[in-house]
Amino acid sequence: MPGTFTYHFNTPAFKGTSTLHTGLFIGGKWVDPVVPATIDVINPATGKVITAAAAGSSKDVDIAVDVAKKAYQTSWGLKVPGTTRGKLLYKLAELLERDMDEFAALETLNVGNIDVFRYYAGWADKIQGKTIEVAIDPTTRLDATLT
Repeated sequence: MPGTFTYHFNTPAFKGTSTLHTGLFIGGKWVDPVVPATIDVINPATGKVITAAAAGSSKDVDIAVDVAKKAYQTSWGLKVPGTTRGKLLYKLAELLERDMDEFAALETLNVGNIDVFRYYAGWADKIQGKTIEVAIDPTTRLDATLT
């Protein structure tokens, strides 16, 4: 059974307790790796071990890829239009905004500071390209990404 990690924050930005899974998330559930192994998660600001997380092997990757392929072919992929994917991403953004202080505290613990987010935020509008969705018929779509 995959474990969890609990951390108690007492910072100006966030005061509270966060509990996270330390297993692998495959097929919509938390699982232990096929080959039992962990990696230490290090706080880069202190050099101390925060917790241990499951270390996936190539076998776990193969399982995750098979599960993802099946989902793409049966319940995701061409069956989910761009508008639905967009709604899901908006929902993710709403959840992140709702718990922004906790998420920022966790990510700061993980990477040592929040500047990593600022770095990647600067790249968000630098990716070039446009994806055009074309419905050939009700069951077939052709998506093309132009760069």
